[in-house]
Amino acid sequence: YVYDGYLREIFFFFFKLGDCMASDGNEILPMETMDIAHVSDRLVRLEFTDTEGKKEETYLSMKSMARDVGEPAGAEENAGDEAAGDMQ
Repeated sequence: YVYDGYLREIFFFFFKLGDCMASDGNEILPMETMDIAHVSDRLVRLEFTDTEGKKEETYLSMKSMARDVGEPAGAEENAGDEAAGDMQ
C-alpha cells in the first residue's frame, strides 16, 4: 500500500486486528500512488506513480490454485509413489 509518500509493507501477524495504523508499515520506496485493477479472473494490473510524477505499470498473472493449508503441493500425485516404494 502507499501511505505518506512511500510504498509500504506490513505483516499483520505482529498486530491484533484494529491495533495497527497505516504508518506502522515498513517504508520500501518513495511513491505517490499505487492503483490496482482487476483485469480478468487471473490478471491484475498495478500502476505506480513515483514522487516525480513518472508512471509505471505491470501485470500480475495468477497461475496457482488455492489448496488446503496443511497439504503440501503435489501431495495427491505423490501419494501412490510411497505405497509403491514399500512394495519393492
